[in-house]
Amino acid sequence: MLFRSVMNRRARIATRIGIGVLAALICVVIAASVVSDHLWFSSLGFASVYDRELAARSTLFFGFGAAFGAWVAANIALGFGLRPMLVGGPELTGITRYRAFFAPIHRRSLVLIGVVVGLLAGWVASSHWQTLLMWRYGGPFHVKDPYFHRDAGFYVFDLPWWHFVTEFAMSGLLISLVAATAVHYLYGGLRLQPVDRHLTREAGAHLAGIGAAILVLRGVQLWLDRYDLVTQPGTSFSGMSYVGYHALLPGQTLLAWLAVVCAVILVVAAWRTQWLLSTVALCLYAVAIVGIGVLWPSIMRSAKVDGHIASAESSFAAQNIAATRTAYGLDGVVTTQVSATAPDVKALVGDPQIDAVRTDSQLASPTLGLLSRVEVGYYVIDGRPTEVLLSIKRAAGKDVLLGAFATPAGAASAKATQSWWTPSQLASYLGVSSEPLTIDPVRSGYGVVPSSSQVKGYSLSSWWTRAASAVRYADPDLFGDGGSRLVEDRKSTRLNSSH
Repeated sequence: MLFRSVMNRRARIATRIGIGVLAALICVVIAASVVSDHLWFSSLGFASVYDRELAARSTLFFGFGAAFGAWVAANIALGFGLRPMLVGGPELTGITRYRAFFAPIHRRSLVLIGVVVGLLAGWVASSHWQTLLMWRYGGPFHVKDPYFHRDAGFYVFDLPWWHFVTEFAMSGLLISLVAATAVHYLYGGLRLQPVDRHLTREAGAHLAGIGAAILVLRGVQLWLDRYDLVTQPGTSFSGMSYVGYHALLPGQTLLAWLAVVCAVILVVAAWRTQWLLSTVALCLYAVAIVGIGVLWPSIMRSAKVDGHIASAESSFAAQNIAATRTAYGLDGVVTTQVSATAPDVKALVGDPQIDAVRTDSQLASPTLGLLSRVEVGYYVIDGRPTEVLLSIKRAAGKDVLLGAFATPAGAASAKATQSWWTPSQLASYLGVSSEPLTIDPVRSGYGVVPSSSQVKGYSLSSWWTRAASAVRYADPDLFGDGGSRLVEDRKSTRLNSSH
């Protein structure tokens, strides 16, 4: 017996040492990553950018992670505290050994579960740092949508943040519901083969409270989903559509309020320990989700939109076009449609008040080695209206803008010596760049250059920068590069192309 006690004590000590060493290694790797990233951004003159990102990540990791872990642990502790004192029944004999196993270590298990769940939740939350910063530093555009009369800044900066918050909270409630249900079943508050009832009053109130919170939060999510109708992609255009306005919008509003009503019914049922009414209400709500949220929009689309898209969607498409023009600063442009022949178009180009005339926008030009879409128009180049070809070509993983004169006369007048314009000519003629807009660099590697090199990077002269870099890249050779500079090889993720 004494030997077994000593062995158990040694096993516990070894386990604690192993956990401590693992935690220390994780902390070292994270610290090395943070230090090397900060050094890299500092070498580029953007240390404040990384500091703000790091602050946002830390806020989400510690704040949201701690709240998530504490909420789950609190519900587990509450389920343990509400356990019945004496329980019996045939099914409980099978789980007695599990209860006996957890009874001596339930406090340590509670802390361990809270910490692990909190760390995982914090890690997930920290990836949404851009959403937090957009919400924190976003502002109004002073342009409102015609349906909810909300400023455009709400849809760009605020709505994504509230979606994240509600989804994060919903995850915490669902995990808490599963954990609390397991605890009540383990300690007899929930029984599948009851002697008198399935749920004790305390367990029923606990689970019903979590369920009511889930329903209320679901109502909030449905309410927020209504605003997504203004920007959601569609088959013909993005934004509010006929089905969205006449079916999805009222349907989501009704389902949001029904969720709140079901939550109230669930609380009343728990207080009166009469579950029949709440069961019926939840079943009817599930039917309403299918009927109002799925079937009714499909029926309306088939009856009102299919085959009548032009008449049904005309007003909504006009609103979308107006919003798009406002977003790109084109709301002051006057468009006039005329029926004209080629000579008439050339006459229009001579008008000094006209800067560009669009003609055929679907001209196939396979002989030029471009994509099938080539846009043709008249642009003022060197003070003269000139017919121009513009196209987009995929090159080296990027969408590159290409331009050329549409006629030999135009090329001759500009003294062009090649078929397609160079990037400098694009900038000179049209004031645009052939390179797409790139942001959000993603790490792909690193390199070591001499200290005298003009390439941007951070110095490896101090031991701690070499240590951080060696740990970051798992390269012990970096310890010997004291007179060098480290340069990260970064690939750029293309957000969009502005031509």
